[in-house]
Amino acid sequence: MSASLFPDTHGSALLAIQDMGGAAPGVPADALPRPAAYRTIRDEIRRLVTQAPEAADTPVPACPEWTVRETVAHLTGNCHTAIGIGIGIGAGRVGPPDPDWTRQQVAGFRTVSLDALLAIWDEAAAELEQRWAAGATPSTLLLMDATAHRFDLGIALGEPPPHEHPVLPAMVAVVTGGFARAAASHQLPVLRLRTDTGQEWVIGAGEPAGTVHASRYDLFRSLTGRRTAVQIRALDWDGDPTPWLPAFRWGPFVPPAEPTE
Repeated sequence: MSASLFPDTHGSALLAIQDMGGAAPGVPADALPRPAAYRTIRDEIRRLVTQAPEAADTPVPACPEWTVRETVAHLTGNCHTAIGIGIGIGAGRVGPPDPDWTRQQVAGFRTVSLDALLAIWDEAAAELEQRWAAGATPSTLLLMDATAHRFDLGIALGEPPPHEHPVLPAMVAVVTGGFARAAASHQLPVLRLRTDTGQEWVIGAGEPAGTVHASRYDLFRSLTGRRTAVQIRALDWDGDPTPWLPAFRWGPFVPPAEPTE
């Protein structure tokens, strides 16, 4: 998943967001297909977490009670659930998870080493990819959760934040849906979200009362509870961002009190 349920539901509480099935509105036609995107994210996480012997026990600032190993345990559990094993994203669960649910998911791998977790995840992902190849629809939520945590892990392990990433076009489009529902529930003025790559969404109906300009990375992090209210204000806004700040608190996501990146 920054979130008030942090850390236990920071990522997995993405169940609160409707899985949109096909391409989300605003996703470029050349966006990386979901199976390729999931493989890309997994490969990058493997590279990140195996780069140093001490990586497994490194704290993850965006998930303040998780280490790198525990974050990978969460991702492995999510993939297990996607193929019908254990608990995690899916398994017929409806609505947002509670902290105990994700705590149990991670605790189930408490004695498993990082290397072993990566091997378990590889095995589960291989079966998942076979199902996708046979026609199953890849989960938006599984991919969005993995994407969020891929960047969490990169920051924890000292990787410079990317300006762009091949998975971001689709994932930003997905999280704008949750933001739009929050804005509607608060009856906020119409807002335009515009990235430096030309992607654009108008949140609400009618003429925008304001516009926020940001890279896709900054927008994704801001919309998934990884940026403080001060950091959100520091984005390039046309006008005062104050009216729209309540919408950055949606689903499981709450801007953290202190910066995590």
